[in-house]
Amino acid sequence: MLKDECLRQQLPHLIQNFHIQQVFYHPGHNNRPGHLLVHTANYHEAVQFSKLKWVKKMHAKKEVLLHFAGTSRLQYCTERGNPFVPYYYEASALIYQNPDYNHESHFTIEKKSFLKKLRRSKNAFFHDYDLLSTEARRHRKAGGDVNAFLAYHSIFSTLIHQLEGLYISPFVTDQNLHERIAYLTLYLPELQRLFVKKSAKKYCLIEIVEAAALPGAADGELYLDIDMLPALEQAAEALYVLVEQRYKIMKRGIHFPYVGGVVAKKVDLKESLLGQAIGVITKIASPEEIYLFHTKETAAVPEKTAAHFLFYVLLLGKGIGNDKLLSIQQSVADVTQKQCTVVAIAHSRYFIQDNLFSLQTFFKGIIQPENRIYTSDSFHPMLHWQASHTVYYSDLGILQPRARRYSEQFQMLLAHRSAENTEALYLLFAYAFTHLLRTYLYLQLFSYQPNQLCTYSLWNLAVYSNPKLEKMEFLFNQLSDQFYKDIDAHLRFAHRSNRVDNAELEIMEQILNVLVEKTEED
Repeated sequence: MLKDECLRQQLPHLIQNFHIQQVFYHPGHNNRPGHLLVHTANYHEAVQFSKLKWVKKMHAKKEVLLHFAGTSRLQYCTERGNPFVPYYYEASALIYQNPDYNHESHFTIEKKSFLKKLRRSKNAFFHDYDLLSTEARRHRKAGGDVNAFLAYHSIFSTLIHQLEGLYISPFVTDQNLHERIAYLTLYLPELQRLFVKKSAKKYCLIEIVEAAALPGAADGELYLDIDMLPALEQAAEALYVLVEQRYKIMKRGIHFPYVGGVVAKKVDLKESLLGQAIGVITKIASPEEIYLFHTKETAAVPEKTAAHFLFYVLLLGKGIGNDKLLSIQQSVADVTQKQCTVVAIAHSRYFIQDNLFSLQTFFKGIIQPENRIYTSDSFHPMLHWQASHTVYYSDLGILQPRARRYSEQFQMLLAHRSAENTEALYLLFAYAFTHLLRTYLYLQLFSYQPNQLCTYSLWNLAVYSNPKLEKMEFLFNQLSDQFYKDIDAHLRFAHRSNRVDNAELEIMEQILNVLVEKTEED
């Protein structure tokens, strides 16, 4: 029955050397891991087993999840109405029982009596949750921000404790709330949707509520972001729903232990150009999620490199730098035979979470369920948006003058150029063009500035923000068929000639004048 080689090797050793009473096994179903439940003679052995190295390796593989609990703890939880024992410790799942163990003397569960205890247990939990939620709302209404944050810390602790009892096994843990949530996600992957990670061992929302308990918080010496209170309430309500759903599933499944998980249906996108693009992106960058926030259809021009479709995508993930984005752009065009290309921006989930003060308006409009076209896991956390957000263009006083000075420097050098010497003019034009373009994007995209993207992507983001800019592209074509690549090349050092003729210089001047006007009026 056990397919895992590690389990087949370790179980006989445990049974021979420790006081194992029973072992139950539920195979995995619908891409969900299986469950192996080891019933030990006492609580201390259960805790000892949970810390074994091979147990941690099994959890890391996520193929079979292990539960350890002692007899007294199982009895106690059953008496308190926890459905964990009758749900999992079911006769049809039994694969080993100690010959000396009398299970009838330890567990005699009468249906009517147990359901009464279950109802009492549920009502007690719901009552506690209602009291804590009412307290949090009362503090928020009265302006007691610190107490409101502390109340949400109690709410999260209560909800996580309840989920631990329903999903893992009923023994006490000494881990902090960050560690408990991380461990619980092994058994309840949906939990990943609710908490954005700040680091490998920290969650943003939990750190926020913990800050309220730090010295100085009550005296106002520490900053507590009250705009995050609705996000705390939303996460608490989502946890509550998970508890409520788990109770319903376990009550219905006490006589039917095999309950399949719901797995989101994966859409086969390979038959479309977008599917091919997604295939390239996932292969090169391995993003957590991809959001398609705009699609532009262009006329096919076989003799040019124009694409039929231009897909604007946001990649959420770590380590996706500009080299990978450029590689994605080139590979998508090659794979689709120039039928489509992508304009991609990429950031980590935590980067966006940590910079909501300047980025929320732009990214909240993109990161919507209807825009998501790929996810590597069904349980990535949702971002915790602020309740209200105002766009502040705090860097505009730096960006606008700097871009204008580049353009003015180009104009001055252009006016005093020697007929025989036009070196460096294209170089200065490239810098002026890029500064003006990035300043324009800062204005149009609600104070968002993309990383050092290639010129093609920067320009198309500008056209996305204002389609009227597309009318300028005929000027680019007059300069060169490879205008965007020429700009990129001049932004990097190259030992080349930079000579340009007078007609080209006039076009460059015209382009910069239009962009200066745009950045000033917007």
